[in-house]
Amino acid sequence: MKRVSSFFTLRVPRRVLVAVVVVLAGASAYAYQEGVPPFGPSADTWHGVFLTNGQAYFGRLHSPPGEYATLREVYYVLATQIQPQDPKEAATPPQLTLQRLGAEIHGPKQEMRIPKTAILFVEELRGDSKLVEAIRLQKGGK
Repeated sequence: MKRVSSFFTLRVPRRVLVAVVVVLAGASAYAYQEGVPPFGPSADTWHGVFLTNGQAYFGRLHSPPGEYATLREVYYVLATQIQPQDPKEAATPPQLTLQRLGAEIHGPKQEMRIPKTAILFVEELRGDSKLVEAIRLQKGGK
């Protein structure tokens, strides 16, 4: 009996299959290292990263193997205190504002690579926290 070739039969050389597997493995390794979804934080996950030098930053944290963690879409809280003109007047409480990293004079990108040894602790922020709400407002209500 003669074998009839089916329309769905696909004959792919082994070299092509091996090349596709190698490319897919490389792309997956790169995505994992860089924190690209699904390996990195999801679009609704925000973290507070508190450093050993007393600074705190907020954003999307990815901590792959290695010395550095990556924080993307970085924000920080800036406290400004206005001193009264009259020294006898009491100082007003500091004004807290949320700043997005990137507007500084040196023009940093919206990403920080932080040595893991400098991280004191990390907190995952609730979606209903005032800070996450302020970030959403700054981003345009998204």
